[in-house]
Amino acid sequence: MTYAQGGEIIGYDFENLVGQVSQHGPDKINTVWSSGYNNAGYGQTAIPLIPDRTTTNTIVTATQWATAINALNNSYLHQTGSGTGISPPTAGIPITYISTLASAIQTSYTNRLSSASSGSSGTSSNYSFGVTADWDQIGVGSGTRTLTWSSGDAARYFFNAGGVVGIRVVSVTNNDGTGRSQSLVTLGSNFGQKTIGAMTGAPRSGTGGSVLSDLTDKGYYQLSTTPLILTAIDSTSYYNSDYMVCRFSTNGTQGSLRDNGNQLILNLEFDSAGTGGFQVDDTVNVTVNYNVYWVYPESTYLSNSWGSISVS
Repeated sequence: MTYAQGGEIIGYDFENLVGQVSQHGPDKINTVWSSGYNNAGYGQTAIPLIPDRTTTNTIVTATQWATAINALNNSYLHQTGSGTGISPPTAGIPITYISTLASAIQTSYTNRLSSASSGSSGTSSNYSFGVTADWDQIGVGSGTRTLTWSSGDAARYFFNAGGVVGIRVVSVTNNDGTGRSQSLVTLGSNFGQKTIGAMTGAPRSGTGGSVLSDLTDKGYYQLSTTPLILTAIDSTSYYNSDYMVCRFSTNGTQGSLRDNGNQLILNLEFDSAGTGGFQVDDTVNVTVNYNVYWVYPESTYLSNSWGSISVS
C-alpha cells in the first residue's frame, strides 16, 4: 500500500520513503543523508531498510521509524540551525500518519547544499614566490598548492555539507623600492583572497584594480582538470600592463558517485610587463607571500565523513 492517513506503514512504504543507498531520488531520505550522488549526500551512515520487506505487509517498528525521522531532522537542523523538525515515534505509542513527511523530504533535498553553521577552520603554512626582471624584461612568477582529501567521495561530502576552500595573498614585499614593483604590491591588495564552495564562490575580498573576471557562479563541481581563471585583475597604475590571475582545477572524477576529484589545485600568477610591453626605466623585484585555507562543515548534526585535508 501507499503511505497514507489511516493505513499501516509497511516495509515497501518505508523503502519508498527512505530509499536504497543506490537510489538517488529527491524523494528519498538516504539521498541527502547517506552517500547520495554528485552534489547530494552527506556521507552519513545509511538508514537501514527492513530486512524482510519483501514479505507481504511487513510492519515497521517505532524504532526503525524513529531512525529515519531523526536522520531527516538532523539534515533539517544542519541546513537551518533551528526548529524541532518532525517528532519521532516512541516505542509503545501508536505511530500516527505524518502529512508533512513527503514535503519535508523534498525540502531537505532542495536545501541540501545549505548549512546554517560551519566547523573548524584550517590554514596552511605561508608560501612565497618571486617576480623579478631587469628594466627591459617581462617578469612572471606563480605559486601552486594542492589540497587533498582521502577520496573523491570525501571531497564530495566536504562540499555537500558546506565546506569551503580558498587561497589568499598575505602580502607582497617590494624588494627594490621601484614603482614597477609597487604595482604588483597593489595588485596583491586588489585581489585579497578567493573562496569557493560546492557550486558557487565568493567575490574576491580585495578592492580596486581593473577587474577582468571574478567568477561567483563556479564551485568545486564546475571545475575541471583544465585550470579555470576565477579572478583576473589588471593594474590601474602607470604600469597598466601588469596583472594577476587566480586559477583553480581538480584531478578529475575518482569514484562512481560523480565526485569531481579528491584534489583541488590552487594557483596564483603575477605578471609584470610594464607599460607598452616593456618598461624602460624600472626593474621589478617582489616576493608574493600567500597561503591556502579551508573551513570544515559543522559536526553537531553530522558526523565527520569528509576526513581531513592535507596540503602539498
